[in-house]
Amino acid sequence: MKKGILTQRALDALKPGEWASESGARGDGRLQARKLESGAVAFYYRYTGTDGARHRIPLGTGTLSAAREARDRHKARYQSGDRDLREVLAAEAAQAERAKTAAEVADAAHKARERATLGVLLEAYVSNMRKAGKASADAVRGCVHRHVRDALPRLWAKPAADVTTDDLMDAVARLADADKLREAAKLRSYLRAAYAAGVRAKHNAKAIKALRELRLGHNPAADLSTIEGATQSRERALSVAELRHYWRRIAAMPGEDGALLRFHLLTGCQRVEQLARLTLADVDGERVRIRDTKGRRTQARIHDVPLLPEAAEALVAMQGGV
Repeated sequence: MKKGILTQRALDALKPGEWASESGARGDGRLQARKLESGAVAFYYRYTGTDGARHRIPLGTGTLSAAREARDRHKARYQSGDRDLREVLAAEAAQAERAKTAAEVADAAHKARERATLGVLLEAYVSNMRKAGKASADAVRGCVHRHVRDALPRLWAKPAADVTTDDLMDAVARLADADKLREAAKLRSYLRAAYAAGVRAKHNAKAIKALRELRLGHNPAADLSTIEGATQSRERALSVAELRHYWRRIAAMPGEDGALLRFHLLTGCQRVEQLARLTLADVDGERVRIRDTKGRRTQARIHDVPLLPEAAEALVAMQGGV
C-alpha cells in the first residue's frame, strides 16, 4: 500500500487492485483509495474501533475533493465520540429507511383517502346493485347524480371517510326545503344504504373491489332522520262495483294493451317492475313465477302466482296471439 498525501496524479498511477493511504494525525483516521478493475478509484475512511480492529467505511468513487469532504465529516463524528462509527451509521441508515417507508405508507394512505370520494362510493354502490341484479340501480344512479354530483360537486368530490352527517343533511334538506319530500326521502335512503354497503364490504369478499377498497369504518348517514310526510299511505281500495266496471272495460279493450291490463289484474296486481322482468321461462301452464329482488336480499324471493285460464289467454294475446 502506497502512503503519503493523495494526489490525482498518484491515483492515476495506481494499478488495478492497488491501495494508497493518506497519512494523518493519530486518532484522525485515514483516507484510503483503491484502483478498481474498471479504472475508477474507490475511496474509504479507515478508523480504529473500540474493539481495536480497523474498519473501513466506503466513500464512493467520486472526486478526490469529494472524498476528502466525506472523510472530514466522518472524522468529526469519530472524534466527537462515535468510535464505532460503522455501526452508528448503519443504525442511522436503518432508521432513515424506516422513516422513509413510514412516510411513503402515510402518503399512499392519504392519497387513497383523497381518491375514495363520496362520488366513488355512490358509483360503486350502484355498480354493486347492478351486480346483484337490482332493477332500481338506474333510478338510484339518476337520483345521486342529480342531487349530489350535479347540485353539490364539492360534496361529491369530498373523501367519503371525511363526510359528516351535517354534510349529508345539507344535501337532503335542499330537497325537503323545496317541498320535494319524496325525493328527499329517496336520497336519504340511498345515502344510508351506500354507506352501509361500504362498511360491510370491508369484510365481504363478494362485494365489488371498488367498495372494498374504500375501507369505510362508519356510516355518517345513519343518523339522518326520516322525512315526515314523504310517504302518504293510501288506504282506499276499489269497491266490488268499481272492480267489476274496471274488468268490463279492460275485457273489452282490444290488442296487447288490453291483454296486459287483464294479465296484471288476474295475476294479483303484482308490482309492475316485477312483471316487466318476467320471461317465458317464468311462465308455465299453471303458474307465473315472480322473482322479488326488492330490499337488501341478495337472492330473489320466489313467489308463485296461480295462472288462471283468462290470464293464460291474456298472455297469448300479449305475444300477438288471438
